[in-house]
Amino acid sequence: MTTVSASACSNMQAAKTADTAVNINNFTYTGGVLRETAATVAINSEETETIANRLLTEVKKGNHAVGLAAPQIGISKRIFVFQIPKNIPDKLKDKNIESIPWTVAINPEYTPVDNDVHEMAEGCFSVPHFYGTKVPRYKKVHYSYTTLAGDKVEGIATGFFAQVLQHETDHLNGKLYIDLVKNKDTLKLLKDLPKKTVKTSTDKAG
Repeated sequence: MTTVSASACSNMQAAKTADTAVNINNFTYTGGVLRETAATVAINSEETETIANRLLTEVKKGNHAVGLAAPQIGISKRIFVFQIPKNIPDKLKDKNIESIPWTVAINPEYTPVDNDVHEMAEGCFSVPHFYGTKVPRYKKVHYSYTTLAGDKVEGIATGFFAQVLQHETDHLNGKLYIDLVKNKDTLKLLKDLPKKTVKTSTDKAG
């Protein structure tokens, strides 16, 4: 899941960070499927719709969730759900979008537009109790995915939007954000976050 301190996973906390541990319905899946390359899913199939509906149900049980990928609920399929809330810090906003409601992304892909990288705060429901303070993410990516209705969507994403797409698509390739963190000392405990809610980019991306 993206509780992307940004998303994941998945996830990723988009605008606010709470001082409580993250969980989805008091359960966090950390099984082997998280390390597999997920299988392509059929468009307009009953199975795909079932998975999408389950993801949407589960992700809304989490705190500050902005995304959730199928492997995070034990399903090795290339599908995730995400949202981009309105209340993220201005410096993280993609200038081309105000917000995105909960959306299903099927067989998504991303490629970096260039090699420009910045370090971002990031959390994930599949890495319970921790969040990263310096997770390297491409600043700008080209993305594509298919919607539940069968429509192809593609474009260029920056900021928090780009972070969520990277986090959640990485889940489908068996990657977690902690794999990208070179200095593990930059990982922090969620319980050590200040009790006062702060503006950050750490919403959970699945």
